[in-house]
Amino acid sequence: MTPLWKPLRKPEHDASLKRFIDEFNQALPKDISMLIWTEEKFIHDGTIDLWGIVVHYDWEKRQKWSGEKFPFETLGEFERKFVAEKGIELTIQCNAEETHFATAWHRDFDEVVDVSRETQYEYEEEGRMRTTEKFRIFSYSDMAGFKKWLLSTYRGGS
Repeated sequence: MTPLWKPLRKPEHDASLKRFIDEFNQALPKDISMLIWTEEKFIHDGTIDLWGIVVHYDWEKRQKWSGEKFPFETLGEFERKFVAEKGIELTIQCNAEETHFATAWHRDFDEVVDVSRETQYEYEEEGRMRTTEKFRIFSYSDMAGFKKWLLSTYRGGS
């Protein structure tokens, strides 16, 4: 079976997500909160409680993104993240330094395309992904702005 992710990065993934959640939950308004699953289910990484609306998100730490400026014209997400049973609605991807992050609603991604991408192994993985130009970049110091963006866009107004 072709590996679909980089298992050796799982501890770093979880640690970076926990740091992000801490920053998120300390920002105002505090009644918009974020949780990580206590038991890994490999469906999505957790939920955001958006004043009673539950949003399922996917988290990724992008090792090939360094600094404030996002180095790509589009934000990409693997097709396996769009499986309806996973219920992922929002992608959040931070830079290597964990100072900035890109985010987009899954509904704003384009049609699926075939790609070749690197894996943790010695070969390229052939797969499928989607991209979007409708993404936002936030700094960790602007979590309040991110929360406002979530509130203003979750119903479809990117």
